[in-house]
Amino acid sequence: MAGDHLSVATVRPLKALGLVGYAFALITVALIGATIAAAAADTALTAWIVATVICAAITVACLGWSRTRLQTHYARDRPQHDPLIPETTAEEVAEYEEIHHPRRRRRR
Repeated sequence: MAGDHLSVATVRPLKALGLVGYAFALITVALIGATIAAAAADTALTAWIVATVICAAITVACLGWSRTRLQTHYARDRPQHDPLIPETTAEEVAEYEEIHHPRRRRRR
């Protein structure tokens, strides 16, 4: 099971790349607004359109690359990532019930 996980040295840069992708997504949204404003103001659009397309391409590349590389291992769902949890004992169940679901005591 330990062989299914990616190493920390691999995961951290990929997560950072994904974060950069989200930052570029926000910049792309801002550039779309600036492009629409430039079109409404009847100014030159070429620079705004080029900048928007470049940022959108960087966004897709960063998010796509990090997402596909993070999914290269065999573990597909969350339970496969966690170590095996031993079965609970009757004492643990009773303690949990006492702490989280206290029963009202009957008055005598």
